[in-house]
Amino acid sequence: MKTQSLVSISNLYKSYESAANPVHVLDNINLEIAAGERIAIVGKSGSGKTTLINLITGIDAPTSGEILIQDQSITALNQNALAQWRGKNVGIVFQFFQLLPTLTILENIILPMDLCKQFSRKQRSARALELLARVGIAEHANKLPAALSGGQQQRAAIARALANNPPLIVADEPTGNLDSVTSNEILTLFGELAREGKTLIAVSHERDISQHVDRVIHLKDGAIVGVTP
Repeated sequence: MKTQSLVSISNLYKSYESAANPVHVLDNINLEIAAGERIAIVGKSGSGKTTLINLITGIDAPTSGEILIQDQSITALNQNALAQWRGKNVGIVFQFFQLLPTLTILENIILPMDLCKQFSRKQRSARALELLARVGIAEHANKLPAALSGGQQQRAAIARALANNPPLIVADEPTGNLDSVTSNEILTLFGELAREGKTLIAVSHERDISQHVDRVIHLKDGAIVGVTP
């Protein structure tokens, strides 16, 4: 029986105009990612990794091609519809956490639910606390981000990414600023989320990332040059 694809990418190209000639960043990307699958995208700097996940999350738009997520063509959405879609369907984990410094950790987790009007007002605080407990930092709920270690801030960023219960989690170098022990803890947490049904796409330079994912997608000069199971 064929596994259902959560992400389907067809004939994807991305280029930018320059003073001389167009700069081609992605070249004919075709990729299927199943629901519940863990994918790592790897490659040297400039290979197109971050551009690819920016297209998958709708942060950037392709030059041509199509991206379907849960059978929704995100390339057909206008900016307002895309922002609403992204808030409800994609959780993004950034390398530098991107927590709002003047909000407590709890308030940072509640914010995506407020913006997308997900869950009732009474439910949002309780859900945020549950998510912080899920990632092991509930005792830091009322602290500002600056009071937490890098690993704790990344856990908070993961809790925020889960706030609206999205089917897809996308992480851009989620362990890039963490020590090896904390990196393994974060990658293990991603594995647990996948077993609970989340689909995970991570850009990573970690050499041992293959231990934590189902497939590794190798990019070079904007093209997929290999897939390691």
